[in-house]
Amino acid sequence: MLFALALGALGGCAAVPPAAAPAGAAVDTRACGLSPAAHHADWRRFRGAYPYHIQGVALSDASPEGVRTLILAEPPPGVTFKDIKEAAPGLLVKPHACYHRVGYDGWTRDVVATLPRLDEAQLAEVVGGFQRLLFQTAYKAYVLGIPSAPPARRESDVLDLQVTAAELQQWVFDASERFSPIDGGPEAPLETLVQRGEPGVYLSDSPGLVAWVIPRDRPFEDSAVEARQFALESDILVGAAASGQALVVLGRERSVGVDVLPPLRTETLAMLAAVKQTELGQSYERNSFLAGRFDGKRDWAPIYLSPELIDTEYGSLLNITDQLLKSWSNNGLTRYDNFDYPDPPRWPFPAPLASHVGAQSLTFNWNTYGMGAALDFGSHELITFRSTGALPVTYIAPEKPTDTYEDEAYGYFREMNDPNLVRVAQYAAFYQLFRRFEVPTRAPAPRVASDAQRRVLKEETLKLLKGLRDASNDELLEATKRGFAELTAAEPEERRIRIQRGAAAMLANMASRLRTLGAGSGDAALDQLASDIALPREAGEEVGVILTRALAPELGDKPELIGQLLRRITDLDAVKNRYVKAATLRKGTWIHTPTAVVSWNEVPLNDAVGGHNLDARVARFRFSPHVAPDHVEVIQEGASKVAVLNPFDLGKVSEVLRTGGKGAAPPPARSRQVALALPEGPRAPSSRGFTLDDTTAVHKRQLGGWRATGERPSAAQSELVDLFSGDDAPAAVVTRRGGALDVAIRGRRSSYQVSSLSDVTDLLRSAAKARGGKEPMIIHIERMSPDEAHALVKTIPLREKASRRAVTVHVEEGSAKRLGEVFREECDLSRAKIGEPRVVRLQGGAQRIAIDVDIPVARPARGSLTVRIRMLFGRLTESTKLLVERLRRVVSRERSAAPATFEQLTRDFHRELQRIDPDGKVEVWVDEMKHDGVVLEDRGDGAQGTARQPG
Repeated sequence: MLFALALGALGGCAAVPPAAAPAGAAVDTRACGLSPAAHHADWRRFRGAYPYHIQGVALSDASPEGVRTLILAEPPPGVTFKDIKEAAPGLLVKPHACYHRVGYDGWTRDVVATLPRLDEAQLAEVVGGFQRLLFQTAYKAYVLGIPSAPPARRESDVLDLQVTAAELQQWVFDASERFSPIDGGPEAPLETLVQRGEPGVYLSDSPGLVAWVIPRDRPFEDSAVEARQFALESDILVGAAASGQALVVLGRERSVGVDVLPPLRTETLAMLAAVKQTELGQSYERNSFLAGRFDGKRDWAPIYLSPELIDTEYGSLLNITDQLLKSWSNNGLTRYDNFDYPDPPRWPFPAPLASHVGAQSLTFNWNTYGMGAALDFGSHELITFRSTGALPVTYIAPEKPTDTYEDEAYGYFREMNDPNLVRVAQYAAFYQLFRRFEVPTRAPAPRVASDAQRRVLKEETLKLLKGLRDASNDELLEATKRGFAELTAAEPEERRIRIQRGAAAMLANMASRLRTLGAGSGDAALDQLASDIALPREAGEEVGVILTRALAPELGDKPELIGQLLRRITDLDAVKNRYVKAATLRKGTWIHTPTAVVSWNEVPLNDAVGGHNLDARVARFRFSPHVAPDHVEVIQEGASKVAVLNPFDLGKVSEVLRTGGKGAAPPPARSRQVALALPEGPRAPSSRGFTLDDTTAVHKRQLGGWRATGERPSAAQSELVDLFSGDDAPAAVVTRRGGALDVAIRGRRSSYQVSSLSDVTDLLRSAAKARGGKEPMIIHIERMSPDEAHALVKTIPLREKASRRAVTVHVEEGSAKRLGEVFREECDLSRAKIGEPRVVRLQGGAQRIAIDVDIPVARPARGSLTVRIRMLFGRLTESTKLLVERLRRVVSRERSAAPATFEQLTRDFHRELQRIDPDGKVEVWVDEMKHDGVVLEDRGDGAQGTARQPG
């Protein structure tokens, strides 16, 4: 493993790390127009621009030979190397994994390959396939470039928002504000969305807000596509509302580019939804018995992560922001191995905090205290967050007040607008939301962390205790000479000898106690002591207390001295290396969180510990007119306290969170644009939500996927949609327009721009899901060649295996022949078949009748042409059997001289049917045309669908 990590440190691309090789990662030996050195250089540039975490598809510019480097950065867990190869069969040249080092022994894993020369349509198809593999949707798909520098946050990018409870309440209950689905469905007030609970992602009609409706009776996994859509369309979580039916998450409409503030990851949100306990934690275990200085300058410590966080993006982010808290609080004088984070423009304090406070030791913690508040309004709850720029800060110094420093630091870190600090706060907010409203999930309980590393600490501690117990006095003296050589090098010889002998005497006393401890019980008592010292979390006591009681009660007022003395005679470097080597990798992940931290101080600083304490519990508020204005009453409900305020004090909730109710004053009223720090000026419908206009130029690239245009379908599209939609099946019209595709769907206010055939399927799947999967769909294809249309049809399964919906596809030829030409030149009316009529009785006595006329074409290989004739009668005076006979007579008359167009055949049908009731209302139109198309039908056996030629 160390060899692979060394390569990562040099920026190289390690094919596989020991003990972590993905299955099937053999190198493809086919010829490639781009040398491995070239695409490794592209990958190194990419990771130079994104040194920590980034997920997505990246493409280089084409070489003179037309080939490109493809990078799939940090795929989600569950996506295998085999899945990636099968997503573009035969196209990926030399795909392999590259490992990018993060922290001391952590890494991220990317897949790097070369793509051959492809035209724009082929490239869009490939990229769209990878987007669906990584994100389960190609909605607003984009690709990253291979930049030469990290993306730069613009001065106008504001990441720290403080939306008040009063502002959130106003937005939720503003009946005049409508929210429209991002895929063009009917609009509704936000309060209606909260109570109705239908899943989806919505944009406020007035720019600024994105709402994600998560039904509370469905597992989170069913909302995976909506999670991705919300993460794209919004950039900052600002609050939430919840009823018994749904949790509605509110975000700011994206104004910061995805290169600066990438979309939140669906798999991380799913992990947080699966956590059932109310606390998560991360810390550098500086007080671990075997943690400490190992080479004269640098210290090491194990890293603790809650089991759910191990080998996850969030666990890695917590390590990164822990280092930011300690390093920046100490004015950059605390440094970490492989953590070359840019220094901020200023430090939070005039001197390192420990020196500034004058404390001998200091605890640094990120926490969630006072971060979120739940406001109970009876029919619903609002969740508001104190700030979005960073988690609250806690400093703990024995016998030193730190409140002022905490407030200063919290303001400082928020003002930095650091994307990683913001991202950690965002995920913490989601953790509180998911636990507060118990969002269900199908995910299994997280795997308990491997005990291999814990066993190393216990074994090394036991080895030290046994060595101490069995050592002679002379051996102990020699050990102290070696252990204290560097520390006492500058001391006069007499003092140096005194220190060494004093330490050896203390060790001898400890050895004597250990021999007494083992008397009569063998090594059992020693084993237990080693376990307690090595794993104090499990023992439930501090290491110093355990050491003092067992080894040196006379040093009760200086317990840290015992550990320091024992570590001086221990090879901590060897312990560190063995500990790191014992790390195990969670199956299926592309991220390995560091298990150890290595750091040093540029100048001597006092001891510092800390980490993250993430609590899912939020402060609770209720409102009652019985409470006087400007007062807060606290009542106990079970294990929770609830603050009760007067309804007129809603605007003070945020200040109550900050001050505990002391000196709270409502903030001034603000417009939504000011509250959300929105860009000035109107946004065109096509520029709502996520657009690449917000990304920096060197990172901008758009390819693949689908998006609503914000424009209504054309009159021609609307006419076709209405024409083909059945009573129980809405229609979609797919039209080829140059290099792109236009799609119009019944019931959607917006048309759609689609990049590839597979992306059409993804859009239609989303539309089917929005209808609950209860209705079939009719898809009309026009201006495509038969080959392209057939390729689309093959990708068209729209539903999960368990559904029973049918999808009917009709193809209108474009680049080859129009259907009218096919009808005129190739239809064989002599073998036409008229199906049984289907009758629907309408109000007022009217009847609607649909009849299929199946007309084979001259070339059997081309299948058949089916014309569905739909007729509307004011009243029908004869039986449907006689009606069919009349239609057959029309077909018989036409067999000798086929009509030139569909319209002529329709007119002939109309004239014949008008004779049934000359004074009544008879309308006839072509309702469905299928040619060389495919009907997908669910056989009920769990198959995705079978294809057959119609007729």
